[in-house]
Amino acid sequence: MLTFGLALSSCIREDLSECFSDNLLEMSYKGDGTEEIFPDKICRVDMYVFDSEGNCVSSAMLPQEQVDSRVAQLPPLDPGTYHIVCLGNAHSTVVDRISSGDYGQIVFMDEDYMNGEVVSGNDSLYFAAIDYEVVSGEDQRRIVEFESSHYDLSVEVAGVPDPNSKAAGAPSIMVCGVSPQTTFENVACGEPENYVLEATHDVSRQYLSATANIMRHTDHSAVDVRVVAASGETLAEINLADFLADNPEVDCTRQEVLIPIYIEFKSGEVLVRLPEWYVQEVKPEF
Repeated sequence: MLTFGLALSSCIREDLSECFSDNLLEMSYKGDGTEEIFPDKICRVDMYVFDSEGNCVSSAMLPQEQVDSRVAQLPPLDPGTYHIVCLGNAHSTVVDRISSGDYGQIVFMDEDYMNGEVVSGNDSLYFAAIDYEVVSGEDQRRIVEFESSHYDLSVEVAGVPDPNSKAAGAPSIMVCGVSPQTTFENVACGEPENYVLEATHDVSRQYLSATANIMRHTDHSAVDVRVVAASGETLAEINLADFLADNPEVDCTRQEVLIPIYIEFKSGEVLVRLPEWYVQEVKPEF
């Protein structure tokens, strides 16, 4: 990462206090309501500052006290127009093509995807961007609004078919065709990828469950949730667009979205529905 520092050629080394104005960003996230919920949802912020030509002149993780107070201190900047991008909760997330000069080409993704490894999900990511005019000698405080960059996904599988032997191993839950990246315009993108979720298998109850975050893809019809036997055989496949059409209670246009899928193997059939806890309007977030 670059550091919060620019050339101070116009400043006197002994006294920099008058060289730069004090520029602050008040960070806000209200989700789908009117109350401030930033502290409940975002615990880390990485800030990227670009000049008017799209060059990244500064990037760093904000000090925790700035995140806690929701007030970010911009680095010392010469007068001019800047574009600031903030990523929330980028714990296992990396940024690529930062030098491209095109916010539609700069992308963030899970580090396992970047390294060509199996991906089990994404961080609970949030995004904010703002144009900021730095004026010499003028202190400023601007508000930047965050928005979600992820969907929450919950998959439960009941009546999991017996793998016939312990050696065969447990089935897995896959989410296929997801967008693995998001641009610095907060648009999900990238070649479709298959995620293998980290699942919990209760053999005695024949029950399998997993939770994960995925990027906010735009084409639900391209995404499938699969239950896959250890042998590689697909035991069940649910198209996400079909599931959402059958369950309009799940509104993917909202900021905070939980997609809960309950799959049950019963009497030779595969039944798919919303879990009871969701139907009862108990909608946990993770």
